[in-house]
Amino acid sequence: MPAVVLVSFEPDNEVHVKELVRQRQIAGFGADAVDAWREKVRRGVKSLQWVFLASPEDPTTPLPYVPAVPEEGAAPQPLFAPVGHIAMDWEAAIGLPEVASKEEGNLYFTSLYVLQSAQGRGLGNLIMTAAERLGSSPPFNAKILTLSTWDSKNFCAEADLPNLREITDWRNAKELWYQRRGYVPFIRAASIPYIPEVGKDGTVFTLNSVYMKKKALELDA
Repeated sequence: MPAVVLVSFEPDNEVHVKELVRQRQIAGFGADAVDAWREKVRRGVKSLQWVFLASPEDPTTPLPYVPAVPEEGAAPQPLFAPVGHIAMDWEAAIGLPEVASKEEGNLYFTSLYVLQSAQGRGLGNLIMTAAERLGSSPPFNAKILTLSTWDSKNFCAEADLPNLREITDWRNAKELWYQRRGYVPFIRAASIPYIPEVGKDGTVFTLNSVYMKKKALELDA
């Protein structure tokens, strides 16, 4: 089983910025938001963490990742090649303090991404475990951990969305996956920011999101 190391994103480091743009381009959305994310990091309302695979000899030492899929290309700096990233925010686009608020201690996990060639190794659980520990510790000291994903009700028969493409099975499972990690739904709403879904016949519509939460971890001093 691999291990992961989280490394803080540096908003004024050219290598970090280029790699973030590259990964968001591969993901298919979010590349145009990188400059706004950098400003939020500078303001202290966003912390973006790189995800590296850890050295088998030393679980605290990050290793550069060489993707097995040529389409993913190579990192701008080969020695700085994370496998993905995750953001931890004190602000959320939905604008509700129960989702994200530094004053209330509600820390919002978003933008979890792993390069496709590294998926299927159980990295999602490892990343969430590492992020939850980090968010529950200084300097964050969160009280509640929150996140959002696709609402599983989008994909039930009662939703009457036969126009959905056939690639929704993994999205349907994400809410259940987070529930197994202890998160419970508390808000179901239209996706914010608006991300259009293109149906099989070309019709454009939007899917709902579900916001989920759980208590921060109680860590030993």
